[in-house]
Amino acid sequence: MKRITLYRFGPAASELRELENHYLKLIARYAKVEVRTLKDPGCIVSEEHLPAGDLIILSEHGREYTTAEFSDLVFAGQQTDLTFVLGNAFGFDAELRKSAKMLSLSKLTIAHDLAWAVFLEQLYRAGNLHAGGHYHK
Repeated sequence: MKRITLYRFGPAASELRELENHYLKLIARYAKVEVRTLKDPGCIVSEEHLPAGDLIILSEHGREYTTAEFSDLVFAGQQTDLTFVLGNAFGFDAELRKSAKMLSLSKLTIAHDLAWAVFLEQLYRAGNLHAGGHYHK
């Protein structure tokens, strides 16, 4: 089973915690998921603020994937461990954007808590699609 670690800066807004918990339970059918909250440095995020290892950062500068491509990225690849990072309001520094794989949910600017909710829903959708489920139509 895939192991997915999700990092975000600061906790989800209280209004979104129920939705977050809902999708985390659904995702658990397809992967072991751990959410880790990092202290927001209040500045542009650089490598020193993040754990070591291969990261996929969520950024408007990243590549946009179709649902099928995202499902393959997460569930069809050889990697058993994946780490995603949702940045803070200041974004990621240029060096980190050069070295990390980047994923964009949209070229639009999206509030962080809303982007978090959309990302969790897409992660569930990707797992369900890979498993042959009917959620993705």
